[in-house]
Amino acid sequence: MQRAGRGVPAVGLVISASLATALVLVQVAGASGFAAIYNMIVSLSTMAAVIPYVFCSLAPGLIAGRSGAKPRITLVEIVAFVFALFTVYGCGPEPVLYGLVLLLLGLPVYVWQRRENAASVDTQRTTLQQAR
Repeated sequence: MQRAGRGVPAVGLVISASLATALVLVQVAGASGFAAIYNMIVSLSTMAAVIPYVFCSLAPGLIAGRSGAKPRITLVEIVAFVFALFTVYGCGPEPVLYGLVLLLLGLPVYVWQRRENAASVDTQRTTLQQAR
């Protein structure tokens, strides 16, 4: 997917915003059966948005532990972690299961993208070194 000026996936953002707008319009039009699909997509997107918060809420304490300091988790981090878990729980079992499956399906894509990016960076470094 092409990225705009500062690494923003502009095409992906436009596509996802267009799909979200189309779903809202279908929901407003009152089409039967779409309410369930709409609710599932909202729950999936909520769950997908909260998963990074689950991990990030405990990151400061874990990062401190990597530097040799004693890991220290504060009350704010615990409250953030519990809130994020509660939000995931509130999405319901079906969206969480589908979200987990989609997350696992996305891991090979992530690994492939990382390898592509690393190969691109290596090629650029080699080109720069040869130019000198």
